[in-house]
Amino acid sequence: MIIDLPTSDDFFTTGWRFLDYGWSQSVGLLTKVEGTKEWDEEYYRQQAEQEFWELASPALVTSLALVQQGIELLLKGCIAQVSPYLLLAQPQNWPQKDVPFSAFKTIDAQNLVKVYNTVKSSKLSNEFEKAFNKSREHRNAAFHGVSNSITVPASEILRTVFMAVENLTADKKWLQIRRSILEKSPLITFSSLEHDINRQMMADMEVIVKTFSPEEVEKYTGFQAGEKSYHCPVCEYTSHKFGGKTYFTKVLTDSSTSIETLYCFCCCRNVEVITENCQNPICDSSMAGEDGKCLKCGYMNE
Repeated sequence: MIIDLPTSDDFFTTGWRFLDYGWSQSVGLLTKVEGTKEWDEEYYRQQAEQEFWELASPALVTSLALVQQGIELLLKGCIAQVSPYLLLAQPQNWPQKDVPFSAFKTIDAQNLVKVYNTVKSSKLSNEFEKAFNKSREHRNAAFHGVSNSITVPASEILRTVFMAVENLTADKKWLQIRRSILEKSPLITFSSLEHDINRQMMADMEVIVKTFSPEEVEKYTGFQAGEKSYHCPVCEYTSHKFGGKTYFTKVLTDSSTSIETLYCFCCCRNVEVITENCQNPICDSSMAGEDGKCLKCGYMNE
């Protein structure tokens, strides 16, 4: 008998963590580079940036390998939703005794997309399959010790994470998953968790907006760059105390109650807002927090 069968959630949880490892490394590097754009001498900045990415290449290849491992686990999670037994290989060698699932050889990574498309009603796109195979080849090359021949842009690693979640976790956006992982970080024992998470999510969102086109940002996160933006009342204190921007918000209206809420892409929450014109003559906002404070200019309305 096969014992200790993993669930699809087991694969998803572990897969998301691998995606997060690669994501964190890439976002951290992009944040560092963004800071150099404040330098006065453009020539020296460009030289430093080029050297920076050359030195960061091994870290990026490792990040890509972690992301690829995460994608394979997500694929296994999707297949396990049908049956975890579909992941087992070489049935002719199965022992005639109780053995844990982890002791068995599973199907090769190169066959995961094929098995997924065979047992799932929704099929993966050719674009996903090509990106998956390319990432797997890079991972294999890195593990075989020839990573110096591979160059991977940090933005491509972020795009790969978005693509994986979009195709394999249809009911969630990556930023929601990212925040839930940060909330379970071991660092919570040493820090002010809420503020640290908010600050990191602000940094993530800022990198996303500056790295991708407005169309890609909307596709991956739901944020529309041309949309009127507001301060998030939940994140505002973090912004004032520790720095960071809170302008990544969206107004949603519940058609059944006509109640308007503010969705923040940093704290991933819906906050009920008051609809009233700001009393500041130079502000055109009509959104305020429960305390009457304008969520655009910060004016305290009576």
